[in-house]
Amino acid sequence: MHGMSGLLRRYDHDRTEQAWSQTRAAAARASLGSPDTVRLTAATPIIRELAQVVRESCNRWVRGEPRKRRDQELAKLLSSLYSAGEDLPPRLSASDARASGITDTVKLSLGDALSSAVTQSARMIVRITGEQNRALLAAFVRDHVIKHLRESLEEPWHLIPMGDEVMLDLGRLMDDASSVHDVLLALALGETESARVLDAARGGSIRFAISRAAAAARDLLWQTTESRRLELLAIVQTAIPLRHVEALARTDQGLTEFAVVIDSPPLYEWAGIEASIQTAIENARRPSESFVVLPLRDGLRIPDFGLRLIQTWLPATDLAQLEHQLPAARQMTLPPLVKEASGALQTLSGLADLSVEQRQHADVIAVADQANRRLEAAVEALGEHRSDEFVDNVLEYMIELAGRVQSELDGDSQTATLAAAVSQGLVGTSTDEWEWILGLAVLAVEWEIDPDGVRRFLEW
Repeated sequence: MHGMSGLLRRYDHDRTEQAWSQTRAAAARASLGSPDTVRLTAATPIIRELAQVVRESCNRWVRGEPRKRRDQELAKLLSSLYSAGEDLPPRLSASDARASGITDTVKLSLGDALSSAVTQSARMIVRITGEQNRALLAAFVRDHVIKHLRESLEEPWHLIPMGDEVMLDLGRLMDDASSVHDVLLALALGETESARVLDAARGGSIRFAISRAAAAARDLLWQTTESRRLELLAIVQTAIPLRHVEALARTDQGLTEFAVVIDSPPLYEWAGIEASIQTAIENARRPSESFVVLPLRDGLRIPDFGLRLIQTWLPATDLAQLEHQLPAARQMTLPPLVKEASGALQTLSGLADLSVEQRQHADVIAVADQANRRLEAAVEALGEHRSDEFVDNVLEYMIELAGRVQSELDGDSQTATLAAAVSQGLVGTSTDEWEWILGLAVLAVEWEIDPDGVRRFLEW
């Protein structure tokens, strides 16, 4: 068994073996692949006809007006286009050739987005006319049709004479797939919503039926999301009646994320309301919904402080999709230094649980060097930070922790490592080390917001 990975030796291949295996797979792909100009030229008539067939099929489907003979003709066309899409050769990518030698592993994809875009678009039309689980169909359109069409738009279409026209056709296919997706979600809401979408589709020329239906569907989806936002706002406000609460919503292709923004008490009192918030949201949550809970102080968001619920509660580390809707983040200097220093110490402490042989591995040495550099930079910055009693205590504590971690690495410690103690805290078993590091992070934030409040809390 391998000392680092724990895998049986026959399954634990080094980088050269992995690279060789990938090179053989790339060679096999190269024997089937075609240059971009050849494959894109071959795809051009397929995509151009597919765009017309999909548009007509969508318009006919959304109006619910079957015409047997034309439907049979369209079904034959879709079957033919599906087969043509399957026959498109894969791309001959640059990674197939390794002039520098077989030494490094690479990401090797055996799929082909262009072929998948054609076949999945054809499948979309077949499925929407025959299946009744509309929410499931919407997920299929989102994850398989729109995804591959978007990837196909990134192909080097400028290499062929009709590239601009094909990109327009792909754009139309994207628009139609997005319209089908939103119509399916609206139809899944109920009979009343279905009737409104149908009325919109039949309210003019058949040429624009899917566009009118999609506009009606998006309006219904917005109304549903807004109603749900207000409902959740009332639920959370009831759970914490003494705090001001706002709720924001962002819906993207059927998945809705709610941001619950709360006028927070001092962060060392946050735990007193956090459980009530979590319970209220968990009891009200529906499938396809996720939540972010963010505290505000003086109208400003606190960086790296919040919770996200998808399957379970985790720190809300990435707010990029919600950023434009949220209040501005407070600019802070001390908390990032505390986070960086404690993170580096936990990394170094984790190495103490490795054997001497494992610590000599090149990857482990690189991790240790990087953690040492992070720690040195953070401690130096703390020393240069505006000096006061709290910062002085933080610096002293970090130096004390560094001594403990060095003792762990030297093999002189008789207790659990700092990393092990923090890990226990992360999974719900409280330890002194976990409480200290968590408490220090919270107080560092509060010190920048309300230092007098921290002094009173610490009884200084």
